[in-house]
Amino acid sequence: MKSVNINLLPWRERRWQQRKVRFYLCFAATLLLAVTFVVVTHLVLAHKIDRQNQRNVLLREAIETYQSSGAAITQLSQLQDEWHSKMTQLTALHATRTEAVQLLNELVDLLPEAAYWQRIHRQDQQLTLIGLSYDEAAISKLVEDMASSTWLKAVQLRSVEKQPQDEEDDSENWQQFILGTSL
Repeated sequence: MKSVNINLLPWRERRWQQRKVRFYLCFAATLLLAVTFVVVTHLVLAHKIDRQNQRNVLLREAIETYQSSGAAITQLSQLQDEWHSKMTQLTALHATRTEAVQLLNELVDLLPEAAYWQRIHRQDQQLTLIGLSYDEAAISKLVEDMASSTWLKAVQLRSVEKQPQDEEDDSENWQQFILGTSL
């Protein structure tokens, strides 16, 4: 038999070229898919980040709104407390408004004709009375009557002083008296 010399080199080279082209096509397709995947992933994540940022902005606005309404609620609460304290004061004044009138009536009724009040001063439950009289007996009677009063407690005669008079004045000798009492 005779041997045949077959030259396989061109066929191998064509096959090598086809494999090379196929490799580069697969590599390009894979590279294109990888780039597409990265771009799509980037776009999806960027969209999610944007949505989250929008939610964050919405939440910040809601928090600011609630904080400002919270401040408004705090102001309203303080205003309500102020009104409540004023209403309590008004109620207390309303309850005791006749007390002052009754006290003044009592003081006028107890005062003898030989005396008159110069000044009446009240601080909390303490009452200081300053008056003038030309009769010491009238001052004594006034103190006794005040001690028996239902409105006044612990009546004290603090001082009795003669008032200086003019040399030309021939009227009675006036004496200033100071009384202290509690209600």
